[in-house]
Amino acid sequence: MSDQKEGSSSGNVTSPHVEFRWGNEEALHDAHLVRLIARERRWSGRSNIDWQHEYISQALAFVRRSYAGREMPVLVTPAGALTATLENELEYTPEGHAAAIQDILKQIDLCLPHGNTHATVLIGVDGRKSGVKSVQTAMWWEHGAGIVEGSIAQKLHPAEGEDLLGTRLSLDATDGDPLLGRKRCVRHRILPLVCHEIAIFGGRSEAAVTNKAIIDRRELLEKLAQSPSVRYVAVLAHSLGLHSAGAFLDGMRKLAAPESDVTVAISGFVDEDDLSAVARRFEPTGKHANKVATLLAENAAGA
Repeated sequence: MSDQKEGSSSGNVTSPHVEFRWGNEEALHDAHLVRLIARERRWSGRSNIDWQHEYISQALAFVRRSYAGREMPVLVTPAGALTATLENELEYTPEGHAAAIQDILKQIDLCLPHGNTHATVLIGVDGRKSGVKSVQTAMWWEHGAGIVEGSIAQKLHPAEGEDLLGTRLSLDATDGDPLLGRKRCVRHRILPLVCHEIAIFGGRSEAAVTNKAIIDRRELLEKLAQSPSVRYVAVLAHSLGLHSAGAFLDGMRKLAAPESDVTVAISGFVDEDDLSAVARRFEPTGKHANKVATLLAENAAGA
C-alpha cells in the first residue's frame, strides 16, 4: 500500500489510521492465531464504514510481512471491528435475521480484506438501526471464499441493557438448536465467542444465574468448547481495560482449566489504558497459549 510507511519485517507499520506492532514476538514462529488488541475507534462515525475500508487489510499486510511466505495464522479482531447502520429496524424473526445479515454483508463488503492475502480472519461485525436493538456476530472470512456461508456466530448472551437478535432467536428456537448453528462456526479448531458470552462461565455468574435458558445455553457452549474439534476459544470483546471486564478473566480461567485442552484468547478495543498492559492482563490462558500471538494497533499520530 503506497500510503504506508513500513519498518522492518517485525517492526512497526504506520498507516493513515493505525500503527501496528507485535506484543509478543516470541510467539510468532509457531502461532496458530493472532489476537488484535486495538485502540478504540469504533464510534468515530455513524457506522464507521469510512475508516474501516482498509483497517483489516492493513492488519493482514503487517502480519504477512512478518511471516514472509510462511503460512499465516488466523487473525481474530475485536467485536464490532466492522459496524453497519441497518436500513430497517430489526425484526426478531428468522426472516428479520436473514434481512439484517444481508444488509450488513452488503454494507461491509468494501471493508473486507482484498488482494492476494491467503489469509483467514475471524471478524467481529455489529449492526443496528437505532436504540438498544442490535445484531452482534463473529464472521469467518477466508481467502477465495469471502464470508463463509453458515459460519456466522450470533452473540447469544447480552450485556446489561442490550437487546440482541441472537438472544431472541435462541429463546424462540423451534428447531431445537438454541446455539443457532454454533457447531458450524468451529473452523481451524477455533470456537468463537462474542463478548459477554465468555462472562457466563465465570464463578460469579455460575453462582448468581438462575435463568434456565442461560444455564442451558452455558452448558451447551461449554460442552462444545470441550469437544475434540476445538482447541482454541477466541473471544471477540468490544471493550477491555485495566479495571474492567473482570468477569471475562473468570470465564477464561474456567474454560481453560488445567484438566482442559482448550486455550482461550481474547481480542478487544481499549479506550485510554496502555495497550501492552491490557494485553498482559488478558493474556491467553491454556496449554497452547504459546501459539497465540498478540498484535497491537495504536491510532497513528493525527488520526
